[in-house]
Amino acid sequence: MPHDQNVWLVEHDKPTRMALGRLLRSKGWQVRELARRSQAVPYWRTFGAPDLVILDAAEVGETLAQDVRMFRRLCGPGLPVVVLTAKASLAQLAEAYVAGASFCLTQPLDTELLAKALEYILDDLPPKRAGKIELELLTADGFYFG
Repeated sequence: MPHDQNVWLVEHDKPTRMALGRLLRSKGWQVRELARRSQAVPYWRTFGAPDLVILDAAEVGETLAQDVRMFRRLCGPGLPVVVLTAKASLAQLAEAYVAGASFCLTQPLDTELLAKALEYILDDLPPKRAGKIELELLTADGFYFG
C-alpha cells in the first residue's frame, strides 16, 4: 500500500541505514536517509519537514532527549520521533519519551514490528491487533510509551 508520508531515517551505520531504507520503501514510505543528525537543517531547508523521524540513539548529540527536542523544534511540535537503540539506558529512554519520542525500540530490530509501529503512527489508525502489538513490543525488549 503506497503511503504519501515522508520518513527521515537518521542512522550512522551505512549498511543498517541502507537495509532499513529498503525495508521502509518496500512498505511504501518515502524515505530520506541521513547519516548524521547534523544533516537535518539542510534537509529541512531543501525538502521541508518530514512526517516522522527514525532516530538512531548511537548518533546522538548532547543527550537523546535533546535530539528528540531538536527534531521537534525544527520540524514541528507534533512530529513523531521513533528512537532505535542498542545502548541507551532505561533512564535515557524515559527522558526521550518525556521529550516527545513516540516509540523507543531496541536493536537488534524486529523490522516487522517497526513497520507496524510506523503504520500506527503515520496512518493514524489503531493497529488491528493492538494488544498483540503491545505484547510484541515488550517481548522484543522494546519500549512503548504512549
